[in-house]
Amino acid sequence: MPIERNFSLTLDHEELMKVLGQNFSQLLKKPKINQIFKDILSILPQLYEPQLIWDLFPVRGLTPTGFLLENGIKIGGGPVKEVMKEASIALLGICTIGSKFDEEINKMSQSGNNFGAVILDSIASFLVDQVRETFFSQTQLKIKREGKFNSIPLCPGESDWDVSDHKFFFDLLHPEQIGVSLKESMLMIPMKSLSFMIGVGNEPFRLDHKRRCDFCSLQPRCRYSQINNGRNLCT
Repeated sequence: MPIERNFSLTLDHEELMKVLGQNFSQLLKKPKINQIFKDILSILPQLYEPQLIWDLFPVRGLTPTGFLLENGIKIGGGPVKEVMKEASIALLGICTIGSKFDEEINKMSQSGNNFGAVILDSIASFLVDQVRETFFSQTQLKIKREGKFNSIPLCPGESDWDVSDHKFFFDLLHPEQIGVSLKESMLMIPMKSLSFMIGVGNEPFRLDHKRRCDFCSLQPRCRYSQINNGRNLCT
């Protein structure tokens, strides 16, 4: 199972400000808050440990909500079938930026630096999504070079696809190899971990120009979405 670790630590200031909220730029004018923010940015390289594990799984057929894979596992829910019905292969992956972020957020909270904990939590969410989006972009180019087509990606918990399918992700990918475990609630540890699936096929996917945001349960309150402005940070 391939494991990717070569992800750069990059923070686009404009996009980060969108994640942190409209009023955060004004808050940064306060010296104390500005210093907390600078202190957080300075420790990010010590915390950032990006890893992503993925693999390809042939599709045997469709189920009422998703796919029957060749190994007999049924996976999918919510909009999966609608979005990926043309797929002959399912690409599954899990990524994380490591446990040090969880540890530092807890440390800040316990020391009374609740504002710093909230800011670091938001930045960590931004970074793990950046890992996932970087992989999406690179994978899309590879699939295109091979003369194949890909669906938009979908993620348990970000649509009507329930997180209970995480048990199948863990059965198939064994992400303990990258330090990710699963709680009984189906939430992943470290907290800044994400799962995803992409359909791969020999024919174009008929989505009528729909994007991932069109299927996301976080709309319209998601900070990552720019769908109303004609842009989308998580295509």
